[in-house]
Amino acid sequence: MADEKSRVAWLVNALPSIVSGGVHAVQGCDYSIRLDARDSDDCAVVSIDGVGDLVVGTDYIRGPKFLLYEKGFLGNADIGRFLVTANISDIAAMGAAPIGILVVVRYPSEMGLEQFRDVMAGIDDGCRAYNARLLGGDTGSAERLILSGTAIGLTTAGKALSRSTAEPGDVVIVTGLIGGAGAAIQAGRVELVRDLTSAVWESLLDCWRRPVAQPRLGRWLSDAGFRVTCQDVSDGLRATAREIGELNSLAVVLQGEALPLHPGVEPVARLMNVDPVGLGLSASTDFVLVVTCAAHHADAILEGVSACGYEGRAVGHLEPGSGVWLQHEDGLRVPAPGVEWRNQVGEVTEDMLRGLQEET
Repeated sequence: MADEKSRVAWLVNALPSIVSGGVHAVQGCDYSIRLDARDSDDCAVVSIDGVGDLVVGTDYIRGPKFLLYEKGFLGNADIGRFLVTANISDIAAMGAAPIGILVVVRYPSEMGLEQFRDVMAGIDDGCRAYNARLLGGDTGSAERLILSGTAIGLTTAGKALSRSTAEPGDVVIVTGLIGGAGAAIQAGRVELVRDLTSAVWESLLDCWRRPVAQPRLGRWLSDAGFRVTCQDVSDGLRATAREIGELNSLAVVLQGEALPLHPGVEPVARLMNVDPVGLGLSASTDFVLVVTCAAHHADAILEGVSACGYEGRAVGHLEPGSGVWLQHEDGLRVPAPGVEWRNQVGEVTEDMLRGLQEET
């Protein structure tokens, strides 16, 4: 069965109503559209003459991402805030400063007014955190709570970040902790919560209750002028690395000891009897950024990450070849372990974490 990425690639190239490229005009205002499923992080770029590049992206929350909500670990305000962060993160990876967001809130008939207000309060809180206006949207009934958003941001003309400009020898940088959101999902799915300390469990839940997108950093990268690729880690680091590698026809080599795993990953992995690195690389909604850059620019970019208030770390490099690899301190190189959203069915098991062989 075709996965999400291949379906998106098909519709961008196959549907006549999706227009990319060329110059168009509306009431004397010239604009062009870049809609490339390969090169943009789930976003379209509309270049408006004399204004800049408008970046538009959309996302919605359902299914597995609601697991912790459905089990009562997250409240209505939490998922409202999460919705905003998920959408802002997409435009952050394009280097856009947030302008605003439109939301769709569909709710079941049994949801009371106070619960609805809590959802909207979370959305409002998220908007204020990123200096984004709530521009409108739609509300109405549905069989369950469904949230969707569309974020709009702005970059300097021609400065929207790309995912396809990487070169062999580039350094791979991650701008924060990874794996916490995925570890929380697994702990909730296999009922490990009672075996974790309250401090660990609360820190994992905060990955969902207080997620942080990085638009300030994306904007800095856009203006800094370095040749970089950029993508947010909203599908887990393994999936993100694979996509960047495939887009640039390069292999991604990750250094196992350098990976910035969330402190809660190891306790969950130990209880599940799985590899912490495999769990940390797996499907996880981490709204940090992956940046690749020339090796001689890595220190400057890491300084910029720090100046924006985040903790960056060089975690690997790109080289000729294909696939995502994990290199150990002793030099042994193996296919990177982990499970992507598109492959995951049920809980993460040891067999699933040993590494998918499709790239090898």
